[in-house]
Amino acid sequence: MTAYCDTSFILEFWQAYVENEGNPFMQMELTNRPKYLDYVKGLLKTENRHERLKPLRRLIDSYKVETNLISSFFALTELFEKHAEWNFKAIIAEATNIDRIFNKGKKDIADLIGKVYRSKDESANEIFYSLYPRELDNSVYGIEFKDLESFQLLTKDFYSKYHTFSILQLGTTDILHLLAAQHLKATHFLTFDYDYVRVKDIVKKNMNMEIVCSTEELDNFINKLPPTVHLQ
Repeated sequence: MTAYCDTSFILEFWQAYVENEGNPFMQMELTNRPKYLDYVKGLLKTENRHERLKPLRRLIDSYKVETNLISSFFALTELFEKHAEWNFKAIIAEATNIDRIFNKGKKDIADLIGKVYRSKDESANEIFYSLYPRELDNSVYGIEFKDLESFQLLTKDFYSKYHTFSILQLGTTDILHLLAAQHLKATHFLTFDYDYVRVKDIVKKNMNMEIVCSTEELDNFINKLPPTVHLQ
């Protein structure tokens, strides 16, 4: 079975790697740590979806199951965008204080990154280079980014097949992920974006693809992975 991974899934997959391997920004401890931080951490634990991906990563790393996890150009663009945004915010927090981040929206961050890119200052070059996800190959090991050869977006297909997605408020990039998955003949679509729940039945009927969205569905998917066949 072939499973297409959208960006929300890959980000959690990536996060599982980051916490396993260690990340200075993730592991920073505050001095005089307020007790309420532990409470907040407990609240977030139920939403800790990347914890559910660690068994899958272990199976992949130990070659115990046959997996065919794929993604596309669309996920790569979003991964680079998110990584740059998060790393730049971390740099702001390190250079000044966390309050400065809350005053900066997404467009503000983008404008600042643009200034860094165009600056001839040596420090600016160092900062911009740090925004590249250099650990991408390791952090998403097990997911193959496929070329979308002969991929077509036809207006007639939108009116005849896909307009319902837009009416049901599925975003453009979300729709592109579905079309990429269909083009790559995926049987499953792995996501943590609950917008896809609204179109789950349509995708199953019209695209012959199973949306795997909840952590329970992910557990079932992992349990059904076939074991690796070792050739003698």
